[in-house]
Amino acid sequence: MELKLLTLNLHAWQEQEQEKKFEQIANFILENNIDIIAFQEVNQHKDKIILFENIREDNPSLIIKKYLENNGKNYEFVWDWSHYGFNVYEEGLSIMTKHRLIKTENRFISNSHDLNFWKTRKALKATIKIQDKEINVYSCHMGWLWDEVEPFKYQMSKLSDFVKEEKDTLSFIMGDFNNPDESEGYEIVKGYGLFDLFQKTKENLGFTIKGSIAGWETNEEGLRIDYIYSNQKTKILESKVVFEEKQVSDHFGVYIKVKI
Repeated sequence: MELKLLTLNLHAWQEQEQEKKFEQIANFILENNIDIIAFQEVNQHKDKIILFENIREDNPSLIIKKYLENNGKNYEFVWDWSHYGFNVYEEGLSIMTKHRLIKTENRFISNSHDLNFWKTRKALKATIKIQDKEINVYSCHMGWLWDEVEPFKYQMSKLSDFVKEEKDTLSFIMGDFNNPDESEGYEIVKGYGLFDLFQKTKENLGFTIKGSIAGWETNEEGLRIDYIYSNQKTKILESKVVFEEKQVSDHFGVYIKVKI
């Protein structure tokens, strides 16, 4: 069967015309019939009303889900947060799917477990059933290789341990890895046996940020720091960067179609 995947760092509630951009994202999901989406920087304001479980009324995944429902498509999602962003936002991760969510789990992958520390990181996992097959999906927002307080190497080892607990299950590890390809950090990821599903060419370098953004303030070029990996070799049918022309965030998204 074919599977369509999307990962995007939302930069939620930091964008102008934010709700219009959520609508653009939902339209892309509808138009492309996306199976599974991993979001990062899924921010909800700590003072907004909780509607159910840990989900507040301004949760971006909830807003996108409602837009999809209003257009006749039912998507489930799971969300959890890892730290306060900009002092007032519960900054988190989410996974959305049009398929059945079997179970979910989140886990700290940073040394810090302090929600008041902005470098605290988690990975979010969802087990999804598609027809008669179960797969695991992880959404993550990693730190930087050069960070001495919360080093990427440690976070990546914890993430790898998480994935390898079910090493025989096909898994997709999606998100903002904050390490460009052709870097030491990228080689660390591949050293854990993960397969980069983006098909890079001279014409399509796969940049997911361009110029200066938060965390990359001195950057003046295009960088590929957002990825979709798998733990098993997978037939890639299509790979491309999306939201590059009509931006919805300070990151572009990565879209992959695979055959499983």
